[in-house]
Amino acid sequence: HAEKLDEENKKLQLRCLELKHQLDEFQNRLKFFTKESDVDVTELSEALILIKTRKQLKNGEVKFLEKVEDDMGKDLEKSLRALQANHVETVQELEKTRNMLIMQHKINKDYQDEVEAVTQRMESVRRDYDVKLEQYAHLLDVRAARIRKLEGIDNDFSNYGTLEYWCKLKVPMEQAIRLYKERAKALGYISSNLRDPYQPVGVDKGKNIGSTEDNLNELFITINGCSNLKSGTSTSQPSPYVAYTFFHFPDHYTNTIASSNNPQFEDLKCFPLSMNADLDKYLKSQSLVLYVFDDKDEKFG
Repeated sequence: HAEKLDEENKKLQLRCLELKHQLDEFQNRLKFFTKESDVDVTELSEALILIKTRKQLKNGEVKFLEKVEDDMGKDLEKSLRALQANHVETVQELEKTRNMLIMQHKINKDYQDEVEAVTQRMESVRRDYDVKLEQYAHLLDVRAARIRKLEGIDNDFSNYGTLEYWCKLKVPMEQAIRLYKERAKALGYISSNLRDPYQPVGVDKGKNIGSTEDNLNELFITINGCSNLKSGTSTSQPSPYVAYTFFHFPDHYTNTIASSNNPQFEDLKCFPLSMNADLDKYLKSQSLVLYVFDDKDEKFG
């Protein structure tokens, strides 16, 4: 404000000097006119009053213009201050917005990292699930193949005929003495049942069925025949034979009957046995399993 007042003071001084200079010129002219011509003083006074009035009007316009300029300057200053305040507020708002955007970017970055981590975990779980699914599918395929194989084996061994056989087993050692006297009667019963028009297989000629050493027992297994046998691989008649295993003795096979659905084997096998704990356990816990095979097809059973 001091600079502005100094500037206005200088302008007023210049204006005062100009008016003083003009006043001097008017006085000189007035002297000139009063000397050179007869001018009425009254008219001259009126003229001076008129000039003075015009100057006052002119000075009033100048002051009005200066006042208007001052008002405009004040308005501009107020507007400038308002603009500066708005600018400061705008800068502050922009700074707040910038900080919020930076924070939002960090939050979005954290969310993005978390989403990527979750996506990777889901992808890993999906891969593990696919691998396990393939393993389970493979295991199911293997299981199905085994089931089909077992069904095929079951079908191969599903064609059995009716087996009619009998056996006479001796009691354990501790009862052998008590039943020794009944042994001859039992052997006689076996001999009577073995009398048949067919010559039994497995009994040596010239050997008495009832003969045995004193320290051994004899077990006779007879395979008479089968009925209603069918071939598992063809429509032709099978050529069956029977096989079985008893205790620790080698496998025993009957003769093969060619092309017959109702073969009659009439097979007799004698097993000499020494009574002991192993034989006693075997006779009490095991069963005699007979297998019927087709000589034309190894898979027949």
